[in-house]
Amino acid sequence: MHGTPIAEKSITTTIALVLIAIALAACGPRKTTVSVGKTRFVVELAESESARQRGLMYRLMLPRDQGMLFVLPRPQVATFWMKNTYLPLDILYFDANRRLRTIHRNVPPCRRRPCPTYASTGPVLYVLEINAGEAARHAIQPEQPLHIDGGVGITD
Repeated sequence: MHGTPIAEKSITTTIALVLIAIALAACGPRKTTVSVGKTRFVVELAESESARQRGLMYRLMLPRDQGMLFVLPRPQVATFWMKNTYLPLDILYFDANRRLRTIHRNVPPCRRRPCPTYASTGPVLYVLEINAGEAARHAIQPEQPLHIDGGVGITD
């Protein structure tokens, strides 16, 4: 019994398209949802050293309800800068217990060298970058917990 050439070609094309879609999905940044207080954000995860170094550099836009969650390899004082970052951001620092410890609000893009730095006030394990003004708009305050959907960990 032989299938028609058109049917066989259609099945082959469908399989190829599914495989391409799976490969493309695997190439993009891993995302999850986090919440601070009652506010939820869809975030890209920066779990590897290269992803943490790149951060939100060169982004021209960031939707209001999105951001990036940096997962550090161990609790430490974290210092961020805005080199090659075109968007003003709020930077929120959370300790190993996922409590908000430091907020730098309305951090502007770096316009002079050396770029200013923005450090946590103590050891942190997670850093959340969101659009400038979102922390104030949602009344996000120190001591609020960070809730992370799904597993989060270091990849290198």
